[in-house]
Amino acid sequence: MLTNNVWKLLGSFSTLFLTGMFFGNLPLICFSLIPLTALFIALHFEEPHLVRVERAEGKVSAWVNETADLKMKLEVEHGVGLVTVADKLPEHFELTGGNNFRVFWKGFSKLSETLGYRVKCTKRGFYHVGPVQVESRHSVGLGQTVIQQYPVEAELEVRVKPLGVKRIRDPRVLSKVPMPASASSKLGMLTTDFREIRQYRWGDAYRQINWKATARLTSSPHAPPYINDFEREGKRVVWIFLDASQHMRLGTTTENAFEHAVQAVLGIAQFYLARNCQVAVYVYNNGGRMILPDSGRRQEYRVFREMLRVEPEKGAAAEPLQKAVEKCRGHIKGASPYFIIVTTVNRENVREVLNGVRQLRKTSKGTRGKPQILIIHVSAYSVAARGPYENAAAVLLEMRNNALITLLRRSGAHVLPWNPKRQSFSRLLLAGLTQK
Repeated sequence: MLTNNVWKLLGSFSTLFLTGMFFGNLPLICFSLIPLTALFIALHFEEPHLVRVERAEGKVSAWVNETADLKMKLEVEHGVGLVTVADKLPEHFELTGGNNFRVFWKGFSKLSETLGYRVKCTKRGFYHVGPVQVESRHSVGLGQTVIQQYPVEAELEVRVKPLGVKRIRDPRVLSKVPMPASASSKLGMLTTDFREIRQYRWGDAYRQINWKATARLTSSPHAPPYINDFEREGKRVVWIFLDASQHMRLGTTTENAFEHAVQAVLGIAQFYLARNCQVAVYVYNNGGRMILPDSGRRQEYRVFREMLRVEPEKGAAAEPLQKAVEKCRGHIKGASPYFIIVTTVNRENVREVLNGVRQLRKTSKGTRGKPQILIIHVSAYSVAARGPYENAAAVLLEMRNNALITLLRRSGAHVLPWNPKRQSFSRLLLAGLTQK
């Protein structure tokens, strides 16, 4: 396809030639041959074509907030002119090195170039880089610009780093929550792995009594003695409920309460799975995604892949925590599991969380002991705050939530407020431990 420039050159030739013929001006006639000659020479060379684009790697993996290197090879066989290459990046990604938009001049020889650039992966998930758009321009603009897309996409997997959870082995520490000291089952034979010192309960063996600790820690002669508790064989079941409602999106698109909640779920799951426990995950308020209880590296992979995909979707059918527990009733009943709820407590959802806690207690009724329920409250206001004034407002809003947290604690759940900006996840769990 030719452009209007061809007709302009022909018009210039015709005007000069006819004028020279009319006045009998030989220099003007000769001068009119210049645009005609340039036209024929330019039309002899086509715009760059026979383009081939190849990716260096079809799949690239990186951690959140780390960089990934992307490379591709461009080859153009024929034609003369400008070649523009643009590689489409996913949303929210930041270009930190090189350029994903390049312009090359294709001469008479074959063009072969390698394009490389570096991007910062700011959000977890699975992404596709591409397609590659190549624009070919004629050397003097006599041919139509050709724009083609090449579906050579690269799969980019951005993984979130699980929050490190280390086990506390100090025998002078009592745990009020199922994290991080009590990961084993209450059933099975005793092992030689020391777990903690705790008060004597009915059914404990007398040989486990620690008389020195009892003399040191007991002030009343009627108080029960303290015993050395050891790990038991068997697999403890841990149920993790992740809230994926819209109020978890408070913050930016790359840093919000839900992103920190996902990190917490991965850290908890990794901790218990490393101790041969069975872990189950249920994402409520988002269509009800469930990972049934299992153990081992395969289960860790399932949880990891699911946490990369899950998002608080707009317009998703609301599914309160109570209904989520009812769906899991057949898997929970009789297992006496630990329950961990990761959410953001506010006035809109506190009643929903309370009903969910009651449903957990009701579902666990008949098992040995009271169900242990831990609620990790992600401070969404603190995550979303930017600057000193917003931080001060976030503190006031969190103080308003203290009454709601107290209400949840009265229902029998242990609540840990977590400000990810000021407190690491391991330090948060240490807040649930008390010195003897």
